[in-house]
Amino acid sequence: MIKSIQSAKLIVIFVLIVLISTACDSEKSDNSNEYTMPVSFIQKGPFISGSSVTIQILDEDFNPTGKSYYIQTEDDFGKYSMKGKIDASVIEVIARGYYFNEVTGYLTNSELTLRSLVDLKTLEGGNVNILTTLTKERIIYLVKNDGKSFADAKKQSETELLAIFGIDEDDVNGFESMDMQKKSKKDAILIAISAILQNNSSVAELSQLISKINIDIKEDGILDDVSIQNTITKKSVDLNIEKARENIEAYYDELSVKLELPDFELYVDSDGDGEINKYETGWDFDPTKLVLKSSNFLNADIYGYKTVVFKDKIWLIGGRESSSWSAMNYDVWCSDDGENWSIAAESLDFLGRYGHTLVVFDDKMWVIGGWEYLDNTGDDGGERTENDVWYTEDGINWVCATQSASFSRRVAHTSVVFDNKMWVIGGVYNGRDEDYFIRATDVWYSEDGANWIEANDSPAIGISDSNLRISHSSIVFDDKIWIIGGGCLDEDKNTSFDTFSSSDGIDWMKTSSEECDSYELYDFACSGIEYTPSLVFNDNIYAFQNNKVFRSAGGEYWSSTPLSGLPFCESSSSMATDLQYEILTVFKFKDKVWITARLAQSNGDVEKGSYLFSMP
Repeated sequence: MIKSIQSAKLIVIFVLIVLISTACDSEKSDNSNEYTMPVSFIQKGPFISGSSVTIQILDEDFNPTGKSYYIQTEDDFGKYSMKGKIDASVIEVIARGYYFNEVTGYLTNSELTLRSLVDLKTLEGGNVNILTTLTKERIIYLVKNDGKSFADAKKQSETELLAIFGIDEDDVNGFESMDMQKKSKKDAILIAISAILQNNSSVAELSQLISKINIDIKEDGILDDVSIQNTITKKSVDLNIEKARENIEAYYDELSVKLELPDFELYVDSDGDGEINKYETGWDFDPTKLVLKSSNFLNADIYGYKTVVFKDKIWLIGGRESSSWSAMNYDVWCSDDGENWSIAAESLDFLGRYGHTLVVFDDKMWVIGGWEYLDNTGDDGGERTENDVWYTEDGINWVCATQSASFSRRVAHTSVVFDNKMWVIGGVYNGRDEDYFIRATDVWYSEDGANWIEANDSPAIGISDSNLRISHSSIVFDDKIWIIGGGCLDEDKNTSFDTFSSSDGIDWMKTSSEECDSYELYDFACSGIEYTPSLVFNDNIYAFQNNKVFRSAGGEYWSSTPLSGLPFCESSSSMATDLQYEILTVFKFKDKVWITARLAQSNGDVEKGSYLFSMP
């Protein structure tokens, strides 16, 4: 009997142990599906206190289950925290609110919605920002259509998005852990992309841009829409990086936080060449270091001449002295080192020229058109423009290819060598029996200098409604002819720094993105200056405007840097006074960039005249 009772007790005890064990296992199993959200931040700039945060539970197909948690940001840093546990692994965090605009320096007056797709099993953070918003749809597509795991889909979508902004950093992942209050590489990237997309946009425009990018990259991870690409590039170029840094630091300063921002400037493409600043190789020469090679080498204050490199020498032809219209330069000067100059020919076989063009073609040096001054005798006396073409094989002996080319007499035109032809573009002309300064609106070419063919009688390369271009510069780059800057003769004296290109000289396309009056990088062209000498150096276009040098990798977007070392004037030659130099020509010689300039006014030991500089 006693044994029976003991056996019964043992059975009961065993059952109780099993039940307790089963209960414990059940509790453990239930708890394994619960997750804790870390303290996180909503940042665009930071969302302000009271912004709404919705944590939405998703099923395995990323559809809302209907279960959500609603909280708010707790401060002006965008901080939010979730009390208790979440009984699902895949969630979407949706934030909506006002935020600090790092570009303007003010709080927005409209609310923005940002999102983040999170797998709590592999959670790196719960932060919500523009980058998490831009990868959400792509992650879902990769999981549902390509069979990727959540982790692999997230990593791939992040790499693809960074590539859109020109960023190639293998160790950057986990957008939900990016925080503009920290200073790692990925935190710098967050600030950079946030500021780029925000730049020049209202909240509504930013929201629209985010939506368009999401739709475009959803299926292939590539931004195909050229207009969106151009928008991002323009926003990058236009972004005032220094101001954005000041604004962010000031905002956190007001919240009593001394913030040391990371170098987000490195992840902005400031010149629109497709490379972020971090990957830029730098300028191909140092415009802050001017080396004086020759002082007053023409023994006079001469301008309107042209320079070219021919047979390993620098050649300078034409121009006139500032003292008189009739004081034309009839000499041909040359130098094999830029420091020592000599006169190759004391008197040209043709009259001295001003505002002509000078090119090298078919192993010859060519002078085309320009302004000449005749003695005030005879029917042809006085000043006039010309349409003659001359060439030389040695710089000394000149041959006339044609005394009267098919194109009209002109000055302030440009010439280039392209497609085995010489080209003449734009300019103006006058004559004793003609209206003063008639606009030349055409483009011509020749294979021999004698016979000229009109490519286009009125290409759309003008300013306003007048199809013309004068005092511009022209170069050959990327298998195209490029026209840079220039002006026109109208009552408003309009000038521009827009650019045009053509692959055949017939059809022209505007390549610059904005008119100068609304584009910061073009501000120098709006001051009334027409002439902008330019050149191609190491696969980049460089345009000079007295105290600045502008650089472009494609002719559309430009970055600038000061041309320091000497006080360069900021107006036309007639306005240059005191110790102010005016740039006249630029060229490449012995793997360096060279500029010729004139000093319009003597001052102390420095004489007015012609000067030559190189940049190392």
